[in-house]
Amino acid sequence: MKRTRSTPGVLTHPARSRRDALALFGAASCAGIIAPLHLAAARGGDSTGSGADPASASPRPGIGVHIWPAGLARAPQALRDLLAFLPAHLRFAVGPNWARRPPISEAMSDKDMRTYVADGLAASPFGQELAVIRRLKRETAAALHLVLWAPPPLPSASQPLVPGAPRSLHADDASLAARFAVALVERLIADGLQLDGIELSNEPDGDWNIRIPPPVYLSFLAAFRGIAERRGLSLPRIHGPAASTITAARRYFQDPTLAAKILDHLDVVSTHAWDEPGGGDRSAALERLRADVRRAGRDHAIAITEYGIARPDPSDLSPRANLKMRAPDHIAGTKQYAALASCDILRFFSLGVGPVIVWEFRDQPWGRSSFGLLNEAGAKKPVYETLALLSRHLKENAVTRLVRESSSNPSVFRSQTGEDFWAVNSSPLPAPLRADIQRGRPAEPLRRDERSLIVQMQPWDSTSLPIGRH
Repeated sequence: MKRTRSTPGVLTHPARSRRDALALFGAASCAGIIAPLHLAAARGGDSTGSGADPASASPRPGIGVHIWPAGLARAPQALRDLLAFLPAHLRFAVGPNWARRPPISEAMSDKDMRTYVADGLAASPFGQELAVIRRLKRETAAALHLVLWAPPPLPSASQPLVPGAPRSLHADDASLAARFAVALVERLIADGLQLDGIELSNEPDGDWNIRIPPPVYLSFLAAFRGIAERRGLSLPRIHGPAASTITAARRYFQDPTLAAKILDHLDVVSTHAWDEPGGGDRSAALERLRADVRRAGRDHAIAITEYGIARPDPSDLSPRANLKMRAPDHIAGTKQYAALASCDILRFFSLGVGPVIVWEFRDQPWGRSSFGLLNEAGAKKPVYETLALLSRHLKENAVTRLVRESSSNPSVFRSQTGEDFWAVNSSPLPAPLRADIQRGRPAEPLRRDERSLIVQMQPWDSTSLPIGRH
């Protein structure tokens, strides 16, 4: 994440009447995703209309969180809250800020590089981080995703780095950066870290970590794969390019020839889903990204490895409405934000995207943003409660597929078996929910007729509705 990102998101403007509110929120019931996709209800396991083929590449829906393991080691209650969340995926970095370590050079042998990595880890709280990650893996069975923010200083720019100074990876340094990445992964695997995925870069479309143009990114990937193969290192699945927005990720796949070569070194296409430039529709951007991948003759799964809504309402310029800032009455601490985020994430799942990894688990004391599921003091926000219910539901019920059943408010999503719903009221007003129950009967004593159940949803409410068999 670039902590100074300022591109706006999408949300409805404050309504002036009940009629305005119902019409407005019915038309745009998920933040940042407003184009209606008329997805058929799941009957007999079939669905159509999502724009995504039900291919084997379709991932299982799962909610993850980005964590800072060293901070969790010092916050036992936050760690307990994370265990209770039951995340399906955990994303993290370990060790020091490698960009501020001494430079590396081509003259270093493989042994020198391993020593360099060991020295860096020894100078950081790596032991605490490793203990926390191992416990989380043991108690949640979450998939572990490692992210490398940026390599150490390289020959083409080996002068001491000024904090925040822009960096770019030069083609001449791609192999050296890959050698460092292999040495780090090799050490983590030797320490027993069971990695499921790795991102070799973070938002390479910008220079806040390190800019990597698409041709250089290909060279970096190819070198990393080649070095690991020569060493007999069994790699976790490589995700990338982890660009800052879905539209930014498309830059790596718009040339079909280059895209095919990049995709041959990736196992999963990963992107961040921060606010699209100009408040664009992220569902449409996802479909364009998927089309780019298919134009290259590939059918990779797509994962969102950083998710958040920076500006839920771009018309509100106050600090409370900007999640890059903190304020006592911040929108991030409201049921409104919880409903918008849960609807967004469910919509991504219905488009065949997954996992969705939320940025971040807790607001950090050294940070300025309000994206955390816990605030800086460790108190749970409504978005924690909502997403924890959804995360546990998806994991405990082994949900493999979600279909969006309603394109108006409340938004209704049904599991692949048709036996339960998840509904979200993205409105400041109560809203009646009607859901087709042809495949079953309510497991709760809800009012219903022969074809549907009816329940009154409260403002900004998210509800799981179990439906039992006849």
